[in-house]
Amino acid sequence: MVEEDREQVQELLNEARHNLTFTDNIYQFNADTFSDGFAKSYVHDLRREGISKPRKLSRLTSLAARRKSRLFGVVDSLSAMNEECVKIGIDWSLDCLLLGKISRRPLYEVGYAILSPFSLSPDIQLNKDVLNAFLNEVSNCYEDNPYHNALHGATVCHMTLCLLEMLRVRE
Repeated sequence: MVEEDREQVQELLNEARHNLTFTDNIYQFNADTFSDGFAKSYVHDLRREGISKPRKLSRLTSLAARRKSRLFGVVDSLSAMNEECVKIGIDWSLDCLLLGKISRRPLYEVGYAILSPFSLSPDIQLNKDVLNAFLNEVSNCYEDNPYHNALHGATVCHMTLCLLEMLRVRE
C-alpha cells in the first residue's frame, strides 16, 4: 500500500473506533469517503503481488467454492474449535461466545475462515502473510469496550455472511 493510502486507512479505522466507543450514534460512521481510494490501492497491491492476468473467477465464485470444499486454512486441533470454525458464515447457530472463549481472538478466526480461501483462488492469490498481518491489525484496533469489541465484530461478520447465504445472494 502506498503511504498515503495507509494513512487514509488508519484515519478511517481511528474514526470508526472513536465513533463506536465514544458516540451515542454509531451510524454516523461514513465509510464511503475512502472506499474508492482504498479499493484502488487494494487492487494495486493484488496486481503487484502477481495478478496481471484477466480474472477467470469472481470473488463470489471463490467464496462459493470455499463453502463447498470446507477449506478453512490452519485451524487449531481442538475439536471444539474445529466444530465452531466449520460453522463460520454458514450456520446461524454458531456460538460466537464459545468461539471467543476457545480462540481468544474470534475476529481473527472469523476473518481467516472467510478470507483465506481467496489465497487458493487462481484469480486472486492472496498472500497469507498479508492476510495474517491485516487480520491482526484489525483485531488489535478494537478496544476493550463491553459491546463494540472484537467479539462483536466477529459476530457481525459471521451473521452478515449467514444472511447473504440465506438470501442466496451468490445465485
